[in-house]
Amino acid sequence: MKNKKLVFPVVLVAVFAFSLAFVSCGSETSKLVGVWENEKEGNLEMLKDGTGVFGGDNVTWKAENGVLTISQGSVSFSFDYAISGKDLSLTYSGEAKVWTKK
Repeated sequence: MKNKKLVFPVVLVAVFAFSLAFVSCGSETSKLVGVWENEKEGNLEMLKDGTGVFGGDNVTWKAENGVLTISQGSVSFSFDYAISGKDLSLTYSGEAKVWTKK
């Protein structure tokens, strides 16, 4: 009987932890959705469905654990990213560039 009483709290905690992780992933992605502007590199538009436009080209994108991956066809680039206010910093090969949200 003791084991049955312990199962419910353990399951409840596991469901809560999974839900929290799922919501956190969504919020990471939602912060990136929108149009970002960089005068030299062009605009980066990211839609909530994982598609977008970068420099006039259609792309797909995903964000996980601070890494933004942008793909066009079979070519993909992964950037470390950080958001501060309206600025999005993308770092590739040690070089950071900043886009500003419109």
